[in-house]
Amino acid sequence: MREVIAYGNATVDNLVHIDHLPTKKDEGAQADAETTKQTEDGSGQTAPADGTAEDKPAEGAATDGQTAAGGEVKIAFLVLEANDWTQKYLEDAKAACQEYGYEYLEFNCKGDPQTQVDQIQTCIVTGIQIQASQNASVAPALKKAADQGIIITSLFNMEPELQMDDVLYYVVYGQYDAGRLVGEEILKHADSGKAGIIGGTPGADNSMQRKQGFKDAVDGKLEIVAEIDASWDRAKAQTAAEDMITANPDLKVIFPIDDGMAVGVLEAVKAAGKEGEILIGSINGDPVGVEMVEGDEIVCTVAVGTKWYADKACEVVKQVLNGETVER
Repeated sequence: MREVIAYGNATVDNLVHIDHLPTKKDEGAQADAETTKQTEDGSGQTAPADGTAEDKPAEGAATDGQTAAGGEVKIAFLVLEANDWTQKYLEDAKAACQEYGYEYLEFNCKGDPQTQVDQIQTCIVTGIQIQASQNASVAPALKKAADQGIIITSLFNMEPELQMDDVLYYVVYGQYDAGRLVGEEILKHADSGKAGIIGGTPGADNSMQRKQGFKDAVDGKLEIVAEIDASWDRAKAQTAAEDMITANPDLKVIFPIDDGMAVGVLEAVKAAGKEGEILIGSINGDPVGVEMVEGDEIVCTVAVGTKWYADKACEVVKQVLNGETVER
C-alpha cells in the first residue's frame, strides 16, 4: 500500500498537511499545532486561532500592524529554494501578514549560504523567519540581527555549539522523525538490499536530520551504498540517481529527501527500466508528491504543512512586541 503519511495534528484539503511533527525534544508529547516549544506565552496560554488577542492590549503594547513605538511592522521570510512547498508556504505567509496588518517581504537564496547572509544583513525589518541554508554560515549574521532588535523565528534547529538558543525562536517540526517515518514505511516493502540517499543543501539542518532519521530507521536492514547532496535541485537529483543506479545495478531503494527531487529520481528510475524494482520514498506532501503516491510511482511522502509555520512568524513577533515572555 502506498502512503501519504500525515503525522501529528493533520488537516486535509487537496493534499495532506502536517500542522506539527514533534521535534526530538518534545517526542512523546501530544502532537498539537498549538503546543510547540516556541509558541506558548509565559502563562502557558496560546493565542486564538484567528491571531487576535482575547484581552485588550496593555497600555504601550503593540497593535496589529504597528510596534509599540508606532512604527510599521515588517516581516521578511527567507527561504532556501523555489519549489511547491515553498510557494505554498510563502502564500500562507503573505496571507498571515495581511491578517495581522504587517508588511510582507520574501527572499530566496537559491541554496547559497553567502547570498542568505547578504539578505539577512540588508533586512531592515521587525522580524525574520528563516529556512537556514547552512546553520554555521548564517548564525553570525542572525546573531547580529538579533542584537539590533530583529525578532527571528527559525524553521530549523541549530546545533548547540552555535549558541543560538538565546537568539532564535524555534518554530520547527521533526525533520529527523520525517526521515525516520520514510525509512519505516520503506521497510514494509523491502527489508533488505542496497539503498541510496539524495540530500539537499550540504550542511543544512533539515537535510542532515532527514537523512539521519532514515539511516537510523533502516539500520541493520538496508545497506546505504551511496549518499549524494543535490541541493534540492530536480535535475541534479536525477543525475545523482542515474549515477547510483549505474554504480549499483542491484539498488533497491532511493530516498530523495523532498518531493521535487523525487520527480528527478523517478525519471532516472524509469529511464533505467527499473520502475517497480527501485522503491522511492520522499518528504513534503507537495501536490506532485501526492500525485506520485496516488499513481503508485513512489512508496510514500511524509506531508509537511505550511500555514502553521507562517502564522507563527506573525504570532511570535506580536507576542514579543507586546512584551510577553515567549519560550525559546
